Amino acid sequence: MDRLGRYETYMGGWNYYDFDVGAASPSMEPTSFGTAAGLVALWEAKQAGLNVPQKMIDRAIHRMVEMRLPNGAYLYGVDSRYVPRAAFNLPRGSVGRTQACNFSLLLWQNPKIGEKEIMAGFELFEKEHDFLQMGRQRPIPHDSWYATAPYYYYFGHYYAARLVEGLKGDARDKYAKVVADGVLKYQESDGSWWDFPMWDFHKPYGTAFAVMTLLRCNLTPAK
Repeated sequence: MDRLGRYETYMGGWNYYDFDVGAASPSMEPTSFGTAAGLVALWEAKQAGLNVPQKMIDRAIHRMVEMRLPNGAYLYGVDSRYVPRAAFNLPRGSVGRTQACNFSLLLWQNPKIGEKEIMAGFELFEKEHDFLQMGRQRPIPHDSWYATAPYYYYFGHYYAARLVEGLKGDARDKYAKVVADGVLKYQESDGSWWDFPMWDFHKPYGTAFAVMTLLRCNLTPAK
């Protein structure tokens, strides 16, 4: 909680760089996917009984809603709001972060996200999955089509699986398979999964995301 408060951007939400000035309180504006992960963590912390500052939650939700576009995609970050039609902000560029963003707002019961929006997000994930896959394992971030970064791959599948848990019947069966198939076929010969050669921890984090994803797709049928 201390770190989340310390590294919250000056306007709420979270980024992961401060290219501009390197301030103690990050001077750059938040990213959608970083803020989504932060909101999920805060929700789980609150369920565990921790004291979560309401103002921190409110600022992050406000920023997340601000980054949601009318077509259901999410801006890369608040600082790209003046170029909403840039390639990385289009649905194909957003496919790796849309599920996390939808899930974060769903957890906090924001009225912007309901069953209709969740299903639209899954349809996008299935239809445009190739553009997410094209970025997988590339050595340079954002050099793929629609500026898709390789580290969106298992991140995006994990949060899609979190949403799968809330589906029922045929929809759950269908999208559990879509999400799981996107993971299973890329297991490496040593048993690991990875999507971006990030120093020496790409296999541990990739494998962790993959296992957490598959566990959530292998569910007992809902009644």
